[in-house]
Amino acid sequence: MPWVETRRGWRVVMASAEAIPIIIFARAPIAGKSKRRLIPALGPAGAAKLHTRMLEHMVDSACRAGTGPVLLYVTPTVEHESFAALARRNELEVRLQQGVDLGERMAAAFESVLAAYPGAVLIGSDCPGISVADLRQAARIIHEGADDAVLGPTVDGGYCLIGLGKKPASRIFEQICWGQETVLAKTRKRMRESELRWVELAVKRDIDRPEDLVALPRSWPEHPLSSSDA
Repeated sequence: MPWVETRRGWRVVMASAEAIPIIIFARAPIAGKSKRRLIPALGPAGAAKLHTRMLEHMVDSACRAGTGPVLLYVTPTVEHESFAALARRNELEVRLQQGVDLGERMAAAFESVLAAYPGAVLIGSDCPGISVADLRQAARIIHEGADDAVLGPTVDGGYCLIGLGKKPASRIFEQICWGQETVLAKTRKRMRESELRWVELAVKRDIDRPEDLVALPRSWPEHPLSSSDA
């Protein structure tokens, strides 16, 4: 894939048939309902504010990666003001997640996107450690086709990134206890059973609990731990 430099950084130049979209899964940042495990440390408004900041960061990274369209899959509604603002600023499409649990929603998103593209990479909104380089690497793995999938493991036993090509893989999202430390192990088992070949990226850290806040970029002016650093 050829790369050119732009004012926002490097981006890939490709025909639509070669594009690898980046799907971002996100919940509406609502005080008291967003990142509830962070509320004891940040309060309801602080947790929602951090949620918004992380989502903005992930959208920016996905857009700068330049591997293809950025698609924001949201819940519980597409009408939240933060989603509208992101769509206006970044020219991205906002779609409603479809399905009963996270597995069904991810499977449905991949099914829809892979109907039009040769592959896709899906990330959440709460792992700012995923870099532009990580996204480009994941897209490149899928585009080159030597492997069927790519995973980005997290320290808590889950994953923050998954990329898939055209090979049927919906079974990897079935019968998973989402949010538990067995997610990654069970996903690997499903991939082996589905005869998928996959690559794993470096382990990252989701921002789910107060102890995870140390993994936030220190360059953020609103870093929630900045007051304790003095």
